[in-house]
Amino acid sequence: MIFLEKITPPPLFSDVEKVEILRINNLPITGRKKWAHPDFQPIYISAKAVLLQHQDRRCFYCQKKNPHADNDDLHIDHIVPIDEDERFIFEEKNLVLACKKCNKRKNNKPVLKSPTKTKYSLNKTNYKIIHAHIDTYSKHIEITGDIIFSGVDQKGKRTVYDCNLDRYMLEYMTCLKASDRDFVDAALKLLLTNDPKALITFIKACP
Repeated sequence: MIFLEKITPPPLFSDVEKVEILRINNLPITGRKKWAHPDFQPIYISAKAVLLQHQDRRCFYCQKKNPHADNDDLHIDHIVPIDEDERFIFEEKNLVLACKKCNKRKNNKPVLKSPTKTKYSLNKTNYKIIHAHIDTYSKHIEITGDIIFSGVDQKGKRTVYDCNLDRYMLEYMTCLKASDRDFVDAALKLLLTNDPKALITFIKACP
C-alpha cells in the first residue's frame, strides 16, 4: 500500500534558522562539512521532527513506518546528493525523510538528467528517480503485498534499483523456504513473468 504519494511539508527552517544556515553555507568548507557542522545540528533535529510528523515516521522510498522516532533509523535524505550538487544542501525541496537502508543504498548516485545552472530544478522530467516533492509515487511504482515494488516506468524502475526496494521480497522469500529448491525455482519463474500479484498468491499459498 502506498501511504505517501508526495510530500508537502510545512517550512523546515524558521527565519532565524535560515540566517544561521546562510552563515554556515558561506563558510569555506565542503558541503558535507556544512551539513555536519555543530551549529547546524540543532536545526537538523528540528527539521527532522517536522518531517517525522508530516511523513508519519515513514520512509518515502519504501513507504515503511518506523514507530521509534528516537532511534537513528530515519534520516533526512538529499534527493539531489551533496556530491552531485552541494549548492542545494539546505534547499527544503531537496530534503525528504528516508530510512537508513534506502538512504544508504541511494547514497550519492546521481539523479539529475541535466545539471542545473542556477535554480533548483522542479522539473519532473529532469529527475531519474521519483522526486518526493513533485512526483506522484503511484504513477511510477506499484506495491503488491507490501513486499513487491514494481517500476511502472523507467523512473520507477530506477528508484526501485537505486534504493534496493527488491530487498523486501528477497527477505520475505528467504525467511519462508529459501532451502526448498522447488519453491525458489517456482517463485523465480513467477517473478520473471512480471506478475507480482501471482507471485504473492503463490507465496501465501505455500505451507
